[in-house]
Amino acid sequence: LPLTKLVVFERGGRLVWSKQLTTKGLRGDPINVLIQTVLLEEKGGKQCFEVDSYRVEWRLVNECEIIIVCIYEEAMDVSSAANDTLEALRRLILAESSAAHKEKNMSYRLEGSVIESKFSGIQKQVESKQRLALKECSKKKITTAPTETNNDSRTKTEKHTSSE
Repeated sequence: LPLTKLVVFERGGRLVWSKQLTTKGLRGDPINVLIQTVLLEEKGGKQCFEVDSYRVEWRLVNECEIIIVCIYEEAMDVSSAANDTLEALRRLILAESSAAHKEKNMSYRLEGSVIESKFSGIQKQVESKQRLALKECSKKKITTAPTETNNDSRTKTEKHTSSE
């Protein structure tokens, strides 16, 4: 995934899980900026903002008091991968919480090992969806691109139609 870092933590501040997805570390502390300027002030609305050279997106899982954060370089156009990853993690957390509730385990606390054990599947699913989207985009560009033959810039469809 072209994302930089993923973090899951409880509203109370306990870190549940964190995954660095690139070899270079974060510059600055975008998580702290998110907490200080958005979450503590309970600013609603848009669940993303830019800080330094990063875009930070997050999802609140209110049912579990969990916050999922995704950080990536602002210059990269990966918001769909970020959204897909955040949504998949949200569904996983809700499913785990629901299972614990069905077992009447009221003292259940989400553990990072649960997320870690399933993250590679989430990552593969999101990457596969991204590759498919790129293929579809490439197909559209190829089928709509004009073909030039003998200084004739009409598309194949136009040439076929005009020669009948």
